[in-house]
Amino acid sequence: VKVSLMALEGYESLSATEVMPTAEWRRYVLRFRSKRGVSLRVGLELRSEGVLWADAAQLERGKDVTAFETRRFHDIDMPENPPAVADHYLPQSYKAPDKVKAVPPPVSPRVNPSRNSYRLNGKEFFPFGFCVTGRYTGLADWERLLDVFSRNGLNFVEISNEAFPKTGKELRDILDAARKRDIAVGFYCGYDGKSGALKTNQVELAASVREHPALLQVGLYDETWGNFSDKLRADNTAWARRQLGDVPIKFNEFDAGVVTHFNYSVADVASVDMYYVGRQDVSAMYYLVNMLRQDNPNRVVMYYPMAAGRFTSDWMRDATPDEVEAQAYAGFCQEAFNTIWWIGMPLGPSVVPALARVKHERDVIDPSRFLDGKKAKVSCESPDDRVKFTARTDGKTLTVISFNASPTATEAVWSLPFDGEAEVLFENRRVKVRNGEMKDRFARHGRHVYRIHR
Repeated sequence: VKVSLMALEGYESLSATEVMPTAEWRRYVLRFRSKRGVSLRVGLELRSEGVLWADAAQLERGKDVTAFETRRFHDIDMPENPPAVADHYLPQSYKAPDKVKAVPPPVSPRVNPSRNSYRLNGKEFFPFGFCVTGRYTGLADWERLLDVFSRNGLNFVEISNEAFPKTGKELRDILDAARKRDIAVGFYCGYDGKSGALKTNQVELAASVREHPALLQVGLYDETWGNFSDKLRADNTAWARRQLGDVPIKFNEFDAGVVTHFNYSVADVASVDMYYVGRQDVSAMYYLVNMLRQDNPNRVVMYYPMAAGRFTSDWMRDATPDEVEAQAYAGFCQEAFNTIWWIGMPLGPSVVPALARVKHERDVIDPSRFLDGKKAKVSCESPDDRVKFTARTDGKTLTVISFNASPTATEAVWSLPFDGEAEVLFENRRVKVRNGEMKDRFARHGRHVYRIHR
């Protein structure tokens, strides 16, 4: 077993140890010293077959040591042939708390939670692209990046706090360059890590371009780890709204924030980034999006898988092309078509072509047209419920979007309301549907989009 303690800053392992199997039980200790309260994730990676027992945790503060805490831990039964990593902290089924029913609708008229979409320049819009980290110097730098996006059909770039332009002119120049390439832009405004106060100069810069046709949204609180009160965020967000007008405001949290029901109620957009789901655990991503959607039924939902770049390490490796594609379909199968990959430059050589393929597939599916249809009565049986899907029909055509959340190839048996032949989009093949039943096979992380005409 590899045990890793994940740090708040740097997104990398502070400390790790290899635990080798022995005939005797042993206790191993990892220590981390913090000057302030932080949330930490302990990574447990099974390197061979077996059963892993997590039996206790202990905290130290100064000279005081807490009693061993065992109530929050349980046996972790690993599969016979485990994947590279499995995130067992995610429940396989989930019920949103009743309190979400009282959350008011979003303030911005530019979002539509019922369809999980934005409105940009009078049209429905589903962003698909990158959140860019790192620093850029000059407009030429940004134009080269935007050209990469444009050539590959991506329609959105989000600029992180560390890459935030310094002047209003630089901000407008970037927006103008993006507009010429039909790319929408979002900005992250920073905040003080101790007080939670927003960086007012960044909010005011964003407000100076709030009418620009390329501006999609502004993010205010990113990865707060729940360190600030709901009232503080609400008060600061109210001030920011007065500056930004009806520009949608987004809050973003780590996966742990979603699991613990982070409060997105004063934002228009609820998003999650997925560094801490482990080594590209696609199944974990599916359940995180599921939680986020159920907790925030009247918010637009956006999610951020990890692709490649400077935030990679042994624990957080680059995604493979099939994982990138499955990451997108983890959202598509829940009718969450707003997908943004976190990436540090330079781009991984296999990542952009994979995203271009998935963006093309999403364009063919056409989220607006798909969502115009009605939910269809479709069911699917697969081992361990590996195959996830959504299905809609316009009365004449049934469209089923599906993917295998498991790294293991699997069979699926479908029950469908139509007979005939199912066209499998993007694969140049058809599958027979007899007496409402269809059988098909999925590769590891494989995805199929079926279209059946009455």
